[in-house]
Amino acid sequence: MRAHARIFPSFVRSTREKCARACARAHERGHAMKRGLQPDSRCPGSGMRMISRTYTIRNIEAADREQWEWRAQRAEARGDSEEAQALRDSLAKWEKEQGQERERLVCAVCQSAWLKPTASGTARPHRRDDIAQPSWDHVRQLRKEIQILQAELDRTRSLTFTITGVVRPRRSHLFLATALTVIFHSRRRAALA
Repeated sequence: MRAHARIFPSFVRSTREKCARACARAHERGHAMKRGLQPDSRCPGSGMRMISRTYTIRNIEAADREQWEWRAQRAEARGDSEEAQALRDSLAKWEKEQGQERERLVCAVCQSAWLKPTASGTARPHRRDDIAQPSWDHVRQLRKEIQILQAELDRTRSLTFTITGVVRPRRSHLFLATALTVIFHSRRRAALA
């Protein structure tokens, strides 16, 4: 390194500067992770109950078969016959399951399916996963969900009133009201953007 330092001083200086900048960025990232998500990047669905969505396993196309076979051949060429067999088994499993409907839990606001729910079924703090642009179909779906939640809120309130004679907000009511408010405002912002 010292020989290079005498011959290429600018190279050594620029390398040290790059390393120092990289260390500073990593240090800052570490502090950001300790602080958690910034309020502006946090999804409003963080902490809300996750909802179930149905999806269909897509059918295999010829390009998929070619790609999986190419991967298996590459694994065999490397001498990894276990990986090649695992790839072929995965393709066979996909062939059996194609067209089937499955359910998974997603964030109630951004529809992110990459979250693991907490023990109580709520979404962990996360960033929005809105890759797709909002559409009018999505707006209609949200409006329908809001109407359903509003009807459930009204029904629960009326039951509480008839049982106790006094309208007293309970946690479930507050949760529904909060959920309605958060969904409405976040979707409104997304539709206006």
